[in-house]
This record gives sequence, C-alpha cells and structure tokens, in this order.
Amino acid sequence: MKRIINLFITLVIVMSLMGCFSLRESTESFDYMSQLEVTGDNGVWFKGFYVDEFGDFDGKSFIKTITDGLFKNSVTMGSLLKVEILVNPNTVELGLYEYGKYPISYYDEAIKIKIKYNGQTVDLGYGSFDENTKRIKIDSDDSLPLMKAFVENEEIRMLINIGNDVYLFDIKTAGFEYTYHQAFVSKQ
Repeated sequence: MKRIINLFITLVIVMSLMGCFSLRESTESFDYMSQLEVTGDNGVWFKGFYVDEFGDFDGKSFIKTITDGLFKNSVTMGSLLKVEILVNPNTVELGLYEYGKYPISYYDEAIKIKIKYNGQTVDLGYGSFDENTKRIKIDSDDSLPLMKAFVENEEIRMLINIGNDVYLFDIKTAGFEYTYHQAFVSKQ
C-alpha cells in the first residue's frame, strides 16, 4: 500500500512539473486552436495520456473519440467500420477497424482524404500510414482545415480512398474545442 501511495505522489509531482514546462512546437493548427475562447464540456471527446513501454506516463496527452462508419472493398460492400480519431496538438491520426475489429494495413497505397460539412467538400490531400500503430496520420500541414471543421461544425463526414477501398464515416464534434484546450492549451 505504501508503494502505491508513493507512486501516486510521484505521479502528481511529475504531472505538476510537466505543466510548468512546454516543449511543444508552434504550428498553424496549434496556434489556431490556442486562440479560441472555450466554454462547455467534453461532449463525445475524452483526454488520454501516452505511456511508455513500461506503462508509465510519458508526459504527453491526446484527445480521442470513437465512431462507426461503413467500408467497401473487393470482398464486401457496406460493412461495419469502427474508427478511432486521435488528436495530438498538431496532427490527427485515424485508426480504421474493418468489421469493427481488424485494423487496416496498407503500406504502399496512396491514402486520399476528403471531408464534407454544410454541403462543402474539402480535400485534405494524402495521409500516411504508420505500420507500427496501424493508423493513418494527417500531418500538421493538412490538419488545420480539419481542426477548423471540428470547431465550426456539429458533425463532419470523412471519406478515405485507399486504392479501390473506400471508408466513410461521420465525426461528431461536440466538445472538441473544450477537450483540446484541456489537453494541450491550458497546460502552457
């Protein structure tokens, strides 16, 4: 029990110190988000923390939401897709799980990403696939229009084309601004 209390106290001290120091790079996405006036609650988003290989908090946080959609490929059409949207200060990562449980694995295919909201379609360009995390990464250059869409709309639709495979899903944005600020801006 004493060991658990000491671990808890150490964790609190480390987290307090981390709030005093910021090693974050400034990018357009982070700059845009940090200038917003924010009120409200987390909505459908929640804050999480990265851990190292030992399960210890590594000082970095993320925000995340999960949604469902549909996918089609040469074998199926209109099948269940589970999507994990993970947001870091300057990037967005998408975990796509076919049939709700199998992570996609594409290594050499172009990953084309578009969003649609209020009748407007925005081409986000190409994402990259991370073999280790099995996630599609939208880099900081392309994440600004996506983060603006999260802030300015209640829901956006995302379409991802990888070769002949198509992934389509809606992302509810309630609480995005608030949770982003709690995870990244208010720590500065």
